[in-house]
Amino acid sequence: MRQEHTGTLSKYFWRNKTRSLYENAIETCYLLRDYEKAYYFMEKSRAVMLNDKLNELGAKQKLNETDQEKERDFQRKIIELNTKIEAETKATEKEKLNSQLFDLQEQQERFVKSLETKYPAYYQLKYNTQIGTLKQMQAYLKTNFKDKNANMVSYFFGDSASYAMVISPTKAEVKQFKYDVAQNQEFVNFLATNQGTKADFARILSMGSVIYQKLIKPLNIPKGHLIISQDGVFMPFEALSSSAASAQYLLKDYAISYTYSGQFLLKKAVETKFWPNQSFVGFAPVEFNNQLNSLKTSDLTLGNVAKNYWFSNTFTGKVATKAKFLQQAKDHKIVQIFTHAFADSLDTEPKIYFADDALKISELNAEDQFNTQLLVLSACKTGVGKLAKGEGVLSLARGFSMLGIPATITSLWSVEDKNTYQLTELFYIYLNQGLSKDEALQKAKLEFLELHPNAGPTDWACMVLVGQTLQLNNNTPVLLVLSVIFVISIIAGGLYFDRNRRAA
Repeated sequence: MRQEHTGTLSKYFWRNKTRSLYENAIETCYLLRDYEKAYYFMEKSRAVMLNDKLNELGAKQKLNETDQEKERDFQRKIIELNTKIEAETKATEKEKLNSQLFDLQEQQERFVKSLETKYPAYYQLKYNTQIGTLKQMQAYLKTNFKDKNANMVSYFFGDSASYAMVISPTKAEVKQFKYDVAQNQEFVNFLATNQGTKADFARILSMGSVIYQKLIKPLNIPKGHLIISQDGVFMPFEALSSSAASAQYLLKDYAISYTYSGQFLLKKAVETKFWPNQSFVGFAPVEFNNQLNSLKTSDLTLGNVAKNYWFSNTFTGKVATKAKFLQQAKDHKIVQIFTHAFADSLDTEPKIYFADDALKISELNAEDQFNTQLLVLSACKTGVGKLAKGEGVLSLARGFSMLGIPATITSLWSVEDKNTYQLTELFYIYLNQGLSKDEALQKAKLEFLELHPNAGPTDWACMVLVGQTLQLNNNTPVLLVLSVIFVISIIAGGLYFDRNRRAA
């Protein structure tokens, strides 16, 4: 049914309708202690459309360049028409544009169907509905974390009961419990809006402790790496406290990362070659063509971060444009953006701002797969968006994940610029020491707390890692050694030939 529906709203409608079926299936598996099947149904209950999009990206590699460009052209024209419709105020003109859009979408649908017939391999990859198994997830934990303690927790909040599946490299278990999921949203909202008073801090600890007692304590998870597959609103688990009286944050015991689903982690990252391309690219518009506040020191922070990379490129001020981002970002290993973003829990489309214009999440649909391995969105609310039941939060970060970016650091609320910049710089320091991405972010937050003992979770917990945690090796030292050897070889060769010439 999902494959036959082309409209996004139609797909989300059916994802919502089938939610109760998965709850019944998970309950049955829990009663039977069939954890393999429980994992299967938990995976089928979330982020299916994200996985469909990633399948489609892989399938596009089977098309020839002409057909790929034709499909991109359809997507660009649809985006342009949607923009015109949004800006049009006259009802008659709006109706004409909507009619044009309908015709164009029908043409696109016919074209895509022709591709499915023309390229059997494209069709097979695009509609691959295979779900990774529990054993594959356990193998992932064992392979990627080796001798380190690593566990994954997958949550499902149902109408009659809630479930948490704890997965380690060697075993799995499902816990059933009663839980009011509204507490998660209340906690996030309070983190985002409190004024930092002593009373507010006490309430944060109290709220965080209540959630900890329900969602974490009964699971008995060993300290180490913790991957959380959330259900519903994105909540920073590292801000939970095991004590309501003092700040005993989960941050101290776990290097925490998040994933849209286990499938998202199991998707094999595209093999990319960055030589001789730069490994790092950064954008800091500083000033914006609208009423947004300027980010006066963002370019300085970007410069500090870029110093960590020999091959780097930075765009600041007026040259940090939307077009430049779309042109440059996809061929760099690490992409850093210091800017403003906008998202809410309603139907407003998430967008991120550059010096000249805003980039909407829908515009990413027309883009090719990114080769980027890590995207750092140092902007407010890039992890916020409309909550689609059965799919998750439709945020800007998720939009970039649909381009095949395996890891994104995103923010859940607005934070003071100074704190964001300091956390970002600390993250890169630890990342370039060879730590995994989740450890680097954990260390950055812990050092931030040492530097600011009175800081609350509002100041540091907003930045979260979604996706792959693997370390990113900085090849600067290797390249430096190779360059020195190359220069010495050139000098030695010159001296050798000069000596032979004189001898002759």
